[in-house]
Amino acid sequence: MSSSQPPSEGLPPPYPSHGPAWPTSREGPAARPSRVGDGDREQQAGPDVVLRSRTRTARGLRPAYAGGYGMSAGSGRGRAETAHLVGVCVSVVLYLLLTLVSYAPALTAGRTDSGTVILDMVLRGLLLNPFMWIMAGAFVQVIRRRPTALSAASLILESTVVVAELSTGQLYLSAPSLVVLLALVPTAIVSARVNRSLDGRPVSITLAAGACIALIARQAATFMSVLFHLMELGTLLPVPLGPWGDVASTVRVSLPLAIPLTISLICLAGALVGIVGVLFPSGREARGFLVAGSLIAACALIVLGALPTEVSPLFSGRGRPMPVPAFVLGTTLLLGMSTPAALGAARRWFAEQRRTTIPDGRDRRG
Repeated sequence: MSSSQPPSEGLPPPYPSHGPAWPTSREGPAARPSRVGDGDREQQAGPDVVLRSRTRTARGLRPAYAGGYGMSAGSGRGRAETAHLVGVCVSVVLYLLLTLVSYAPALTAGRTDSGTVILDMVLRGLLLNPFMWIMAGAFVQVIRRRPTALSAASLILESTVVVAELSTGQLYLSAPSLVVLLALVPTAIVSARVNRSLDGRPVSITLAAGACIALIARQAATFMSVLFHLMELGTLLPVPLGPWGDVASTVRVSLPLAIPLTISLICLAGALVGIVGVLFPSGREARGFLVAGSLIAACALIVLGALPTEVSPLFSGRGRPMPVPAFVLGTTLLLGMSTPAALGAARRWFAEQRRTTIPDGRDRRG
């Protein structure tokens, strides 16, 4: 039996050198059978088509080409991607309509300060709204056909809004969020499916990354609101910072303001560490960053929701605070989104990224 020969010069070996070489022929490198169960073949057609990486999916190894995230450049948008795009657009339009409806009474009452109301709607409802930041990013990523956890992040963000309003007894204010959640749930589910087809990432990674993004946006909005009160009132003392980082709440934390702000900062730092693991998945500590960062951020927000509170003097008497149900719901949500990243599917995906990513056209040794 003749010995196998290495691939032709100029082409990187698709597997580490300690493995068996590919058989070749006079016409060029021959196809090597892949480990995909349905008999697909991975081929090197020549120098113009360089296999850049392989990503593991539920059915085996899916070839991922440069700039293609596991799909050929000319492939059309599938039904799942189309459904994801439609879900993002519907969620944004629904949110904008509900925002306009919430400001309609003030705009139609003939008030002399209608300009101030419009400015408040534009700033708080659109420009300084973390939900709009996330959904704008999700729309761009869907158009570019890139894997994204932003749809899952929008679902988690709106869920934390409902949890905070349940804790403060203002559940009647969360009706718009509940309506938007009805559109976000199927959108996030389709998003996870699309991510799996694009780069093979399991659902657990999409959820953990979405939790990190949502907590980054939520804590950034909290600090911006505190800064706004500081600039407007000249002091931090009147800022009614409520549980779960809710600002201007009818129920506020009864501890010194420095304590919840410090916990919010820890939550933000943990979420930033977690998202680094997703942005650079081929790093040696990428999975550790995602798991540790998402858990730290989730636990910090849970602690923020468990702080002792008192009724603000501005409390109108509408509704009844329900901190215990809110704490149970928030803890289940946050830990349920963060902990699956520590399971085997996520570990295998990160290991595959380290082993098979080929930067600059050269094989990366595992």
